[in-house]
Amino acid sequence: MIKTIFKLMTITLFIFSLGCSSSDNEELNTFTGDITLSSQLQVDNFGANNYKVVNGTLYITKAFTNNNIDISNLSTLSSIKEITGDLTIRFLNIDNLEGLHNIQKVGNTLAISDNYIEDYCALQGLINSSGVVGEIYLDNNEPFEIAVPDFENNLCNIENRPLIPDINVSNTVAYVGDYLVFENITMGDYTEDNWSFEGLNYIYDTNKVMYLEAGVFDVGLTVSNPTNSESVLFGDYMNITHDPDLVAFYQFIIDAQDYSQFNNDGINNGATLTNSDTDFDKAYLFGQGSSSYISVANDYSLNFTNSMSIVAFFDVEVGNINRNMIVKNPDFGSNKVPYGIYYEHPNKIALKVSFENLAEPVELVASFNDSLTTLNNSVVGTWDGDTLKLYIDGQLQNEITLTGTGQIVNSNQPLTIGNDLNGGNNYYIGRLDDIRIYKKALDETEINKLILKWWQ
Repeated sequence: MIKTIFKLMTITLFIFSLGCSSSDNEELNTFTGDITLSSQLQVDNFGANNYKVVNGTLYITKAFTNNNIDISNLSTLSSIKEITGDLTIRFLNIDNLEGLHNIQKVGNTLAISDNYIEDYCALQGLINSSGVVGEIYLDNNEPFEIAVPDFENNLCNIENRPLIPDINVSNTVAYVGDYLVFENITMGDYTEDNWSFEGLNYIYDTNKVMYLEAGVFDVGLTVSNPTNSESVLFGDYMNITHDPDLVAFYQFIIDAQDYSQFNNDGINNGATLTNSDTDFDKAYLFGQGSSSYISVANDYSLNFTNSMSIVAFFDVEVGNINRNMIVKNPDFGSNKVPYGIYYEHPNKIALKVSFENLAEPVELVASFNDSLTTLNNSVVGTWDGDTLKLYIDGQLQNEITLTGTGQIVNSNQPLTIGNDLNGGNNYYIGRLDDIRIYKKALDETEINKLILKWWQ
């Protein structure tokens, strides 16, 4: 219907143009009524009439139907000099407002909200000359929140705005061992950003960090463009605490230190510290030519009753048959391994847990696709008091619900990583990293956060 009206108007202008007075020409250059432009076609058709005056409200917005193409430029509206009612611009994703630069007067409200526009300066003349009779309403615009003083100070486009470093992270309160990704939300044309994280124990990769100690830490950001560089230190930005349910956490940065609050440090027996896919992380390589393992002395925190979880990242090298990855060793003379994660040839992972009322350990087995040269493979085993679950690479692969099990068997023997106390040929061959043991059953949301390691 709108297209037809435009065509009729154009024809009328052509027929009567030769006999019109100047007042008639002025009337013919006026559109009377309220008009909404919500697609590029509508903008172009309306602009083709070369109206100087909109005697009513002009509303420019996004196309909310699949049949219309969103507005990409407003250049065809450059003939407009006056709008007697409101001028409203909403929901546009557009580079600039060129095409509205000749508007000298808006008779009522100018409203610009909920847009993503990098350059608002086409309205600079209108606003700076007080050409808006009513209220100027500016709200919720991106990539920066435009304000009236920005037009006066020539800060109405992103290139002219100063470099004021600003950052965001999803949660400023986090646990030791959380994967934190910082976002640079500086407004401006920056070509480089450099991050600095306070603390003695952390690993990072550009804007990503994992704190390995509790405390309140500063975060620094420097942003640069070809002509300027600015730095800001965000004091006491991150509040890092210990997860009370995490009883052992081995990130293998320089040794087998436990980064939980329980200080279950390990002693290395022949394993080799090596790079873990990037220079920002390490892993231990086990079983190169002989048995090698890490031993962790028994502690009350490593014995459980009704719930637990084990997490590990791994890769497997040639030579593995049935191998011990992480084992809480049983008391001497007992076959009841309290809990453990094992490799079973070919390409299977087993979770074993022993219970007081069951004669034999309960075992869950699941296959995995070996990522060969990376530590992208992960295993998570959980027990919540009712169901034993085994996750491979974040996906639940096997589970069993048990009744009448009693509590998890405890022992006074060490936890070993890469082998058991008896040595022999059951030593693991490959890399292990980011081992975590919890006294609770992790849910799927918690598991997904852990297995999405940002440096892999």
